[in-house]
Amino acid sequence: MDKRHKDILRPLVTGLRRTLVGAADGSVRGDLDRELERLGIAPDGTTVPFDTVPNPTPVERRARRVAEAELALVPAAERKAARAALVERAAYGWFDRLLALRVLEARGLIDSTLRADPAYGGLSEALSLLRQDEPARASGPDGGWWAVVEDACAAQAGSLPGLFALDARLSPPAPLPRPGEGSSGNNSQTLSATLFDLAVALRPSTTALLECVRKLGDPATVKGARTKHTPPGSAGVSILLIFCGGAVG
Repeated sequence: MDKRHKDILRPLVTGLRRTLVGAADGSVRGDLDRELERLGIAPDGTTVPFDTVPNPTPVERRARRVAEAELALVPAAERKAARAALVERAAYGWFDRLLALRVLEARGLIDSTLRADPAYGGLSEALSLLRQDEPARASGPDGGWWAVVEDACAAQAGSLPGLFALDARLSPPAPLPRPGEGSSGNNSQTLSATLFDLAVALRPSTTALLECVRKLGDPATVKGARTKHTPPGSAGVSILLIFCGGAVG
């Protein structure tokens, strides 16, 4: 990756990481860390009965089941580290999804999904249409953004299931590698080889999703990352070139 691409991506990815994972020095907890604790799994990996979580949604139940299944595969002394790894993987899974959607729309390969558009009152085209056509799906605290993201992921899951599938029917996750151990290259269920990472069952909170969408969809966020060699409007193209190894023009 050349310096120009790094300059474009660094502030964006740093901001997304801080929102979902937290500060690198541990001074600020990330949203997914707090969400997992809200679902009854403490930072040290210990759990409380799930029935203490008030009115859990199906999405929250799935996230809890995935986390419990993974932590059950490691010794108690290693569950704090395993939990942190789960949070990190979930965060980067959502980074990948949201960035990929932003890239696809920047290249005109999908309709406007995340980008704020003045023609739609500062909303994305997808969100504006959803609010007009299916207002019930936009009536929650997220204002329809989760429905937009879910619809966009579902539309791409057929061609890129490892990146966009929301509910893959996979066998239970493989054990996390212990410190100092590598993953077996012959096991298709190891974390290094699994196309769909079950960790993404852990979703950002509504507040964090809205913050991520703002960072990705606001042209000013990208503008601040431009250098004198980066023409306006090229940020999305640069990200796509990075994702595609420069193979797409």
